[in-house]
Amino acid sequence: MVGMLVSAWVQDPASARAPDNPLSQHWRDVTYQVPGSAWQPVKDTDPKLASRRVILDRREALHDTELVLTSFEAPIALAPSEAASRYFDERKQRAAPGGVLSDVKIGPHPVGGAAYPSLSVRFTPTAGPPITDQVEVLVFPADYDQRQRYLVVQWSDAHSGTTGAKPFDELDGFLASLTVAPLGTVLLTDDFSDQLNGPLSDNGTSEHYDVSYQEGEFAIQKSAPDFDGVYSAYIPGTFVDTDLTVDTHMTEAGYGPLAFLWCRRSADGAYRATVDPSDGSAHLVRLTAELDTQELVPWTRSRAINTGTASNHLELICRGSLIELDANGTPVLAVHNTDLSEGSLSIGAGGFTDYDVAPQIRFANLVVSQR
Repeated sequence: MVGMLVSAWVQDPASARAPDNPLSQHWRDVTYQVPGSAWQPVKDTDPKLASRRVILDRREALHDTELVLTSFEAPIALAPSEAASRYFDERKQRAAPGGVLSDVKIGPHPVGGAAYPSLSVRFTPTAGPPITDQVEVLVFPADYDQRQRYLVVQWSDAHSGTTGAKPFDELDGFLASLTVAPLGTVLLTDDFSDQLNGPLSDNGTSEHYDVSYQEGEFAIQKSAPDFDGVYSAYIPGTFVDTDLTVDTHMTEAGYGPLAFLWCRRSADGAYRATVDPSDGSAHLVRLTAELDTQELVPWTRSRAINTGTASNHLELICRGSLIELDANGTPVLAVHNTDLSEGSLSIGAGGFTDYDVAPQIRFANLVVSQR
């Protein structure tokens, strides 16, 4: 890999579909039922946590009740019981400024025949009521061993000193409604057979790039050799933990063109993998909101990347903090980074400015699946 490349990209507007049932909500790979119409979403004021949790609140006489759903990444090789023990040990060590924690209990929370690991505690402020009773329930998906992520549902009831805590009926209904999309669930596909209505059909020719559908492939060709920007074809939707796979090849062997894969694109930046098919090298960066490039893994040559006009099956895995590029089934680049947690996906092409003729970069068999 030689030459110079400057990136340029525009944020993809988020797309979403309103659920048929207003109480049924989708967040990340989770579907849940809001306990009732009186519950309202709360804007998270913590930017570090806002992207990985949902807050619901209901206020009534003598009670202010809150439900918080948070996704946690588990340490590798910890069984559910071990992950739960570690989580509870850390929670028991928390401080209680301005009050006292009491009645700490750890044990199963039964719901519909299932027993969820849980911790309950009472917080009594030194200045007096309201008193807060809190329960934290851990939910481990059936494919936790492969997923290495679990959910925590926190129920907090701040109530008057003259009344007790509310029953757990709404908490239990919320827990019973939780479903998590299994790993491998296909979220989007495009075989590039429909240039009018396909998922990527809104991406067309630009001032510096010719874009077309040819023989069941999505073709991008740089038409302005001196242009140092990148063409990005947006994939509709907002995603968190995904596996983006696509087949790509050059129509002619030669130096210059590059293939790109993006994940978690948002106003905060993106992760971008670059593949140079002329010499079998790859690169992984984190783009900032200001379009600056932070190198995560330097340019690296790999025998797993086919060179010339040979096709490469590329796979960009964005799962929790792991960002990994695989080529033809072999890991090529990998890094752990927690800066970005959700956003859109893209495929695209670009090239170095020190070449004259640009072969086409073609893409086929695009699949986005749940990781």
